[in-house]
Amino acid sequence: MQQTNFSLGIYYLSLLYAFIIPLSRAGIVGASALLILFSILEGGWKNRWIELKSCKIFLAISLFILYNLVSLLWTDMFLESIKYISKYWYFLPAFIIFTSFPKEKSGELLTFFISGMLISEIISYGIFFEFWTTKHGTFVDPTPFMNHLDYSIFLAFTSIATLIKFLYADNIRSQVVYTIFFLTVSSNLFITAGRSGQLAFFVTLAIIMFIYFRKNIFKSIPATILISILVLIAPMLLSDTFKNRIFQAKNDSSKVVAHRDYNSSLGMRIGSWEVASDIVENEPILGVGNQDNIENLREITTEKEYLLPLHWFPHFHNQYLEIITSLGLLGLLIFLNIFFQIYKADYQNREEFLTQIGFTTIFLVGFVAEPFLHKQFTMALFSIILGYILLNSKKVKIK
Repeated sequence: MQQTNFSLGIYYLSLLYAFIIPLSRAGIVGASALLILFSILEGGWKNRWIELKSCKIFLAISLFILYNLVSLLWTDMFLESIKYISKYWYFLPAFIIFTSFPKEKSGELLTFFISGMLISEIISYGIFFEFWTTKHGTFVDPTPFMNHLDYSIFLAFTSIATLIKFLYADNIRSQVVYTIFFLTVSSNLFITAGRSGQLAFFVTLAIIMFIYFRKNIFKSIPATILISILVLIAPMLLSDTFKNRIFQAKNDSSKVVAHRDYNSSLGMRIGSWEVASDIVENEPILGVGNQDNIENLREITTEKEYLLPLHWFPHFHNQYLEIITSLGLLGLLIFLNIFFQIYKADYQNREEFLTQIGFTTIFLVGFVAEPFLHKQFTMALFSIILGYILLNSKKVKIK
């Protein structure tokens, strides 16, 4: 009876976790901790281990974390590196959901997450129209609970998820609801300053449309263009934020090329590639270790004065550069294997498959601008959607 109660607790906590992810840092920590506690109390370790060791995604993530621990052997920043690696505990809810959440109710996870995003979106539009304010948001960058980079990834995934729901809706009413939500969420994406999510959205949109209309390439191109135009109309009419960010990116890149001026958001990101190339040149295979790469960054930017604007960087603002400098080419390959295994995961219908593609593409593109798998909000987003994908990939629940 106790085990049944704990299983029921995990079910409700998982739904709470999915709902609260876009809304609260404290909520993410609290729900995650309770999920882990209930999972420990639920028991059934033998059956769980049978499921987990047969899950290639679990093995891929475990290998990546294990390699991070092995890298402690060659890092000088030992304690800082342990602290850095410890953040990967945010992946645990995905595997608790995989082993303990009822497979037949997996769709509820996505529904509760989208409901949480709806609340966030309402608050965001309220900030934009200056009905109210929050700690993080302003009317020129209406991001309620997190910074605009993280929020843009949330919005990009939600836009793609609702588009996929529209494509496979089985009645007009559902199609109308998903169309409205898709347009409002996508508009929300383009009135914020998160260029990484905007880029991820467009790349993912093109891929989704290509796959959906794969049997008729002449339909996929017009459909992508039409949807893109519809998505852009609202933000272009309502706000100058998107246009200003595009012009700013152009000016920042011109300054780098013409004057070696890296003192801008994009300029510093471009400069991080030069710093990373210097580190990789010296330690290409294994890297220099977690947090040692940041010490190396500070040394290089001190030597090369034109790169001094990067000196304060707490990370490389790029997931790929972060990993290749700290863990080398071997670490990068182990990391990319996680997404290869997600791509290969089993699915039961085309809607689930497109959701997998959308999820992996948004993160892989977003990684160019930020190490999203080392930030609380986006790690939690990764965890809940990964849990959803893992559930859908299960063939039979082991009892």
